Amino acid sequence: MVFSLIKSQAAGVYSISWALSEIIIKPMRLLGNIAGPMLAQKIEENKLDEVKTIYQKSSLTMTIIGAGLFFLIWTVLPLYISYDA
Repeated sequence: MVFSLIKSQAAGVYSISWALSEIIIKPMRLLGNIAGPMLAQKIEENKLDEVKTIYQKSSLTMTIIGAGLFFLIWTVLPLYISYDA
């Protein structure tokens, strides 16, 4: 649908941006699927110190993954995309 509303070059940039956003969000979804049941169990057992630890570890992991992907995309993407009109 987007392709019919904008020029083909802009649609290509949109497609790449959409694909990159999917790459970035995939680890967050996976980590949420892993940590969610663990958190629910710890909250049910009222082990709030372990809940805090799980949140801290998952936040640190997502920060490292996100920063790594950001810098990878930031350095590699300009080599493949030309914004000349």
